Amino acid sequence: MRKRSSTILISIIFVSFLLCCIIYPVDSQGNAEISRKRNLNLHELQRNMNIDAFRLRNCQFLEMQRTMNADVLRTRNMQLLEMAVLPQDYAVNITDLLTKDEWGNIISDFLRGEIIQFEAIIVNTGKIWLENGLISIVISDPSAEPVMLAYYFGTIKSGEIHQCIFGWRIPFSSAAGVYTAKVMIFTNWPSKGGVGLTFKQVQFRVS
Repeated sequence: MRKRSSTILISIIFVSFLLCCIIYPVDSQGNAEISRKRNLNLHELQRNMNIDAFRLRNCQFLEMQRTMNADVLRTRNMQLLEMAVLPQDYAVNITDLLTKDEWGNIISDFLRGEIIQFEAIIVNTGKIWLENGLISIVISDPSAEPVMLAYYFGTIKSGEIHQCIFGWRIPFSSAAGVYTAKVMIFTNWPSKGGVGLTFKQVQFRVS
């Protein structure tokens, strides 16, 4: 009986050993194949998806960015040009330019050492304001050499009448003869892109 039991036990152990030998290679091979296939599939799909998505996204981004920037830039430039005020759009004029003495009398003959006033009347008949416009005066001696420059920045509203007065004491060393005073209006300094809008001049005699 014991011998028979031992034989059965050995048989069970042998069968178990055979089963282990058979299952292990299959299981190992199956795992290897499954792992390899999954890795390959995952690698290939991941690679293709990344490359395609990256290329498409880049192309779309560049095309949209380039087109949108160009359109916006062109539109903004056109709008800025349309909104910019051109010199011919202004309607600013100097209607009067008078020479007066220090008591306000209108005269044109002065002596050295006296004070002369230049009174200019500026009218804006247009619909556009002149904002921070440059209003200046230049006085030239009989040889056309500038001897005095004065200026200020002022705003002249639409429909406004603007009065400006410049004063100058005639130096005792001044040459006798006919002088010229010229009042000019600019949108800004010419060196900064300012444009001349109008001017008016008057002459007076110094003796």
